[in-house]
Amino acid sequence: MTNETDIAVDSPSQVQAPVQSLGETLASLRTARGLTLAEISSRIKFSETQLRALESQNWASLPTGFMLRGMVKKYAQVLETDEQPLVQLLGQQPGIESGQQPAANTAAGTNINLKRSTDYEIRDSRSGRSNGTGLWLFVILLVLVVIAVYGFTRGWYTLQDIGLESLQRWFE
Repeated sequence: MTNETDIAVDSPSQVQAPVQSLGETLASLRTARGLTLAEISSRIKFSETQLRALESQNWASLPTGFMLRGMVKKYAQVLETDEQPLVQLLGQQPGIESGQQPAANTAAGTNINLKRSTDYEIRDSRSGRSNGTGLWLFVILLVLVVIAVYGFTRGWYTLQDIGLESLQRWFE
């Protein structure tokens, strides 16, 4: 059972037509499938804010390069449509080159909650607080010692069995 939206998806020439923008195309395909932004967001792991920005073509709020292409591809997969025409349509969108500047250069009224890879700092694991590995090793060693002592007192093994006859005088 196909409708007009399905036909537009199946023929790449109609998706590439300049009549609709990428955002309008994605929004119409999504509504034709009866999906909400929340449902798509949970499937492709991009936030609703990012998807809304994609549908409204707010390029300044979106990641650039392969991340944006990946978002469009994932969106197309959820919509069960061919991703290549949509990626080509992405490249034809006006303003995509000029609108993808760093967040500091965007308008003051734009709410950008997206983190870019340059926003994360790399910490040296040898400086500052320990990550707790030493504590975990100590706890594991302590548990093994407790199990060994418990096994010895229950008669599971003797010191001769494990080659520690010299320690026999400690336990007499």
